[in-house]
Amino acid sequence: MFNKILIPLDGAALSARAVPVAYALAGPDTQLVLLRAVDPVRIAEGISAYGAGATWLDELSQPHRRAADELALVRAGLPADLSVDSYVTEGDAAGTIVDTARETKADLIVMSSHGYSGLTRLMLGSVTEKVLRAAPCPVLVVRRSARFSQILITLDGSPLSEQAFAPAMAVAKTFQSQVTLLRAVDTLDSETMRHLDDHELGLGQQLVEDQLADAEDYLSRVAKENGPIKGLFRVAVPDAQAEEAIARYAANHEVDLIVMSTHGRTGLQRWALGSVTEKVLRATECSMLVIRPQGTDGHTPA
Repeated sequence: MFNKILIPLDGAALSARAVPVAYALAGPDTQLVLLRAVDPVRIAEGISAYGAGATWLDELSQPHRRAADELALVRAGLPADLSVDSYVTEGDAAGTIVDTARETKADLIVMSSHGYSGLTRLMLGSVTEKVLRAAPCPVLVVRRSARFSQILITLDGSPLSEQAFAPAMAVAKTFQSQVTLLRAVDTLDSETMRHLDDHELGLGQQLVEDQLADAEDYLSRVAKENGPIKGLFRVAVPDAQAEEAIARYAANHEVDLIVMSTHGRTGLQRWALGSVTEKVLRATECSMLVIRPQGTDGHTPA
């Protein structure tokens, strides 16, 4: 399924948690790409502390050497017969990851990220979020666990959301995961319910029940059409806002990995905010696999 997997690293033990997940997903013909971005601002700060001459040149090369040594250590921990490339680049972390994924034609990015809690869930602009908004291929964000026993695939009834199936099932096959389908159905607000009941008593509740039944039928049909392990599917249709329903279900059912499809953005919208995907990322501590629509940003995922 995945021919080339990009693994961004930052020298921290946390980022290295992505490596065993990527290796587990690698097939016999898969190539892993290790990436380490060196911050040019820190290089400039280091240079300013010295003067011109040999010391300046040494300081310029030190961050690159350290990064290369770190990648060499990661490579040494992988099987010798595994195809692995290593890149040390200079630039903004998120932009470098996105650009490298495009240039190497990666069909999956596997990266580690801290889970959010409390007020930090409101923080914007993390490297992970920026990569999710602009990556030209699926992104697997590894958090609490490097194994995925329970996978939740979220669907909204669109062909775009159903693009999540192929990569999700590839991960499920690797980790022998149980897969659950979820489609969130929004409840009607109290004012709308009141207006409908004024028109016909019970009309609002009937409309909600019809929407839930339609969602249940849709998920059952999709499950039947997207084997081959149909026996592992369960159907769940909570009645709440999408991000709330997804986060609540994940928390209550010990979900390890949430799989979602999201719209791609290009140009000035590259770092745009506010998608349901990001809201789910902030509301849960689960790992997430985010699928890009085919053809986004000039690259069609394999």
